[in-house]
Amino acid sequence: LGFGPVLIDDFLDVTPEDYPWGEVNDTYARAALGLLEEHHYLTMNINCAQPGTEYYNLATLRQEADAMLKRGCRKAYALDGGQTATIVMNDQVMNTVSYGAQRKISDIIYFATAVPDGGADNG
Repeated sequence: LGFGPVLIDDFLDVTPEDYPWGEVNDTYARAALGLLEEHHYLTMNINCAQPGTEYYNLATLRQEADAMLKRGCRKAYALDGGQTATIVMNDQVMNTVSYGAQRKISDIIYFATAVPDGGADNG
């Protein structure tokens, strides 16, 4: 899994002002993974179109870090953004992808459960 840079470490903002593998001061679709507390994670994409327009809500790296801090992340990492900043649930793309189509993605974060339908008390 490729990610970076680190945005938050132990509730402290450690977002770099410059990063050799990304455009930190330009607005792009952004994706991040944060740790709220043990076994509780937050994924965030800043990448959605305003209804009926071609305008996208995009962010700088600084704005992405601020959004993760505001939500109480203990740790947070920037993930690949741009056309790969996509959320899919139940085979449905949840956000409008920048530039009209997503790229093929080599890394994903996949959340699943080992608990069978009906909960843990299935007997």
